[in-house]
Amino acid sequence: MEQLGQEYAAAHSWLDEKDPKTWCRAHFRCGLDCDILVNNMCESFNAVILKARSLPIISMLQTIYLYQLKRMERNREAMSKHEGLLCPAIFEILEKAKQEQCMCIASYAGTMKYQISCPFEEQYIVDMAAKTCSCRKWQLRGIPCGHAVAAINRRHEAPEKHVSNTYLKITPSSNEASDL
Repeated sequence: MEQLGQEYAAAHSWLDEKDPKTWCRAHFRCGLDCDILVNNMCESFNAVILKARSLPIISMLQTIYLYQLKRMERNREAMSKHEGLLCPAIFEILEKAKQEQCMCIASYAGTMKYQISCPFEEQYIVDMAAKTCSCRKWQLRGIPCGHAVAAINRRHEAPEKHVSNTYLKITPSSNEASDL
């Protein structure tokens, strides 16, 4: 913030008026499995229901309901064709984390904790029991970061098994997931 204030005083004062929980990852609440701030989904949804909003309330709600049913059906069909344990977008994020960790060295630090040393970066602590990394990405997103992947690989485990249930193709509560 100090550096921002020196370079862009107007941006600094604008952010200073806002609650850091709304714009700064360091202040985000953990455990929500989402670190996204943008409101693109709301804007996209509002664009889709633009015509429906001019209808009487019951007709509007029915139109939105039918739109949501069709959307869920399309998503369900797409996911039924997708192979793999994770949703496609999450799979891509995890693959990127796997690539990021290739230069990192995981050293066992005791009680399921690992010290991760990566070139040109700080050192990080990964706690496998708590599913946390000191970079905070794992606990914010629910997807192992590159540092966590380094620790998971050190344990000879599959990183996919450490992704939050939120992102699984089949939820663990369903019968099919009992085989996981």
